[in-house]
Amino acid sequence: MQIETPDVAKTNTDNYCRSVSVVMDIANENYSHFERQKAFESEVPACLPERALRFIDRVEISQHTLFEMAFEPCNLALCYSKFRSVPGAIRDSVGRHLLARQFGSDLSIALASCSFAGQKCTNEHFVNFEHPQLGMCHQFLKRKFTANMTSTQLANSELSIMYFTDSTDSKGRLPFGMEKLNQVVHDSVMSSSDDSNMALNAIIVPEKKFPWASRSIAIAAAQRMDVQLSDLKDSERQFVSDREDCINTYIVQKFIDYCKCLPSFQPIPVALVTKYKNCFDIKDISNFSRVVETCYNEQVSEIQRYQFEGSQICQPPCRTDDYSTRFVTYSWPNLKNTQSIELIKQLASNFGYRTSISGMRGLANIYQVLLKVQSYSESSSDNKTASDRLNFDAELEALQNRLAWLTVKAWSAKIQEISEEEAYPTKNLVADFGGILGLWCGVSILTLCELLELLFYIFRALFALKSDGTVQSVMNSYIGSTETTAVEKVEEL
Repeated sequence: MQIETPDVAKTNTDNYCRSVSVVMDIANENYSHFERQKAFESEVPACLPERALRFIDRVEISQHTLFEMAFEPCNLALCYSKFRSVPGAIRDSVGRHLLARQFGSDLSIALASCSFAGQKCTNEHFVNFEHPQLGMCHQFLKRKFTANMTSTQLANSELSIMYFTDSTDSKGRLPFGMEKLNQVVHDSVMSSSDDSNMALNAIIVPEKKFPWASRSIAIAAAQRMDVQLSDLKDSERQFVSDREDCINTYIVQKFIDYCKCLPSFQPIPVALVTKYKNCFDIKDISNFSRVVETCYNEQVSEIQRYQFEGSQICQPPCRTDDYSTRFVTYSWPNLKNTQSIELIKQLASNFGYRTSISGMRGLANIYQVLLKVQSYSESSSDNKTASDRLNFDAELEALQNRLAWLTVKAWSAKIQEISEEEAYPTKNLVADFGGILGLWCGVSILTLCELLELLFYIFRALFALKSDGTVQSVMNSYIGSTETTAVEKVEEL
């Protein structure tokens, strides 16, 4: 028998635990020749148990003793749980955002359907960002839709998101090792809850508010949730720092005071990002030391104490600028036999069926279910066995458990419109001027108009007299000459 390892060395006598394979020379019945066969191999580091040591020196090994010699997986502490610097270096150096994109949801696959106020939205209307507590998140860019909308349209608008969870393959199995990969991406300080039945988390906060994980709304698979929001009061339409912001800043400052670096599992205030580095930034080799590792672990163990201290220092604000919410949940989509063919057709069409077929295993399952539904509806009930019906119902249920529906709208369609205008326009000035003249002088606007008309006539008459002055002088000379002639004639008589 040989115990082979990938780095086997004849001169090496160490007992390191590594992946192994057992190769045995098995003799035939007459012992005329031996045939080399691989008995078994381990894909993970394995060890030979102590009970197998007594069989090592035997010349002959039977099937029973071979079973007793089966290797056992090594009970090794995982590096990412023993040393926080390992996942810290991956997150802080490679980038949490890039890692979360690998292990987080992809909206090009997950977004089965989206609409806002009757307008279609796609994954391009979302911006991706890495949440330090929740991993990859997607923020809806509402301003692209609300820029030209009136208050009435906004009050009656609704955001509808149909979500498809692609965390399982076409047979409904979770990818192997996904939990371990998520622990590497997200710090082991985070408490992991059983969210196997959860499709997504939704956080709805006013603008400029940090989306804390404590405000998240869990939407389960095979469920529709309608979220109804009450509007903020006018006096609260501004950013108000809440208590969680204060407590988080206190915890981060404690890390900085002791370790001179930023923790990677807490939201970091913008003012501190430019002043300090991450605790495990690979660009600075001094970050990888036993001192940093020890300090980091000590501060992690003090998180609960810091939270308590912060809650004592940070008093609740006098007011908040959060929404009041009301939830209505019910099961969806209730896929039953051929009654769901229209919904499945729509899903398959949204994911490119017949036009742009996707090679993703999860999406291929939608295509497969659609074809089976169509075939099942066309066949007669006599050709369907009980086993076929059970298998078909199981596939529908598996697809149903990957879908979730979220809608967000206003609690009430009643709105309050606020318009802005001049406090004292020109027309009010003219009206007040006329009123004062009439009150104190007995003059009205009509009187002023008549006065203007009188002045017009006077000026016109004066202009007319000036232009007729020459004619008047000629007439005066003619009258004078006529009178002289008359006197002379009288004298003659």
